[in-house]
Amino acid sequence: MGRPANGLLDDFLGSPRKLTRVTIPIPLLPRALRWGGVVLVAGVICYYSIFAIPPETPAPDGVSLPTWRHVLAYFGLGLSLAYALSDRPLSRRRKMILVVAVATGYGAAIEVGQAFVPERHASLADVVINGLAATLSLAWYALESRARFVELSATDR
Repeated sequence: MGRPANGLLDDFLGSPRKLTRVTIPIPLLPRALRWGGVVLVAGVICYYSIFAIPPETPAPDGVSLPTWRHVLAYFGLGLSLAYALSDRPLSRRRKMILVVAVATGYGAAIEVGQAFVPERHASLADVVINGLAATLSLAWYALESRARFVELSATDR
């Protein structure tokens, strides 16, 4: 018999001694492009929150369409901020605080701006939703801990 009872399982799953940390290669775009993405996302949020006339939406049975739009917008803003900060020499904790603070602060500023637009209304509930959506984007840092950022240069084509 000479083989331990869990030997077959080790062959299937891999011996704990053989396990290595899996890294995920993620292209690291030039800093200007990453921050350009943040500005683009923020600009789209600003346009649709301040300048575009909101469409009429029927009263929902569940979560309203505008709420889902807030979640999607500020989740996207948080992700773009997290990616833009990828190569910054800050602790993960500071990056996380920065992402949530900037995205939530931007959402609060947008809500203040909406108070001056006749077709819009400012809402503290929207600020909270924006902050929660930005907090959801912190899932990026679970991925980032396994990431291996690969810098792209002008010669990579």
